[in-house]
Amino acid sequence: MPCAAQALNLAVDATLGTGVRRAPGPDAEAISKRNPAFLDLDVGFVLDNDWSSEWGAGLTFQLEDQPAVAVTPQVRLIRGESPWNFLIGAGVPIYVTPGTLIGLELDGGAIYRFSESLGAIALVEAEYFFAGGDLPKDGSVLIFNFGAGVRVLL
Repeated sequence: MPCAAQALNLAVDATLGTGVRRAPGPDAEAISKRNPAFLDLDVGFVLDNDWSSEWGAGLTFQLEDQPAVAVTPQVRLIRGESPWNFLIGAGVPIYVTPGTLIGLELDGGAIYRFSESLGAIALVEAEYFFAGGDLPKDGSVLIFNFGAGVRVLL
């Protein structure tokens, strides 16, 4: 029995951002500070031209303080009519260098399409890190970020 061919499209996002980081301090009091600037490169895989969902992965590069890199498997749901689309997503960020942090990520945002293949994207995300060698003693890390950038559909 013949199998139907599947279409595979890609959505590629590049965003710059920063945010607020909250973690336990030396006296067990929470300390809030600005999160270092970062560059996110995300690739979403779209199956059978169903642009309402993306399965993908992202790379996060911390640009300030100590350089760091994270890999984030993620899924996104996208709704709306062109030129405006809105998204919600979830992922598992894993910082792999220089140390390790593992957490959960929820994000939401808006996409404004300039054309069929080019748009602008703005995202708000919350990240909660609960495991890894770089966690503060007796604590976890909570981060709220905002990013903006460009989105290309291939």
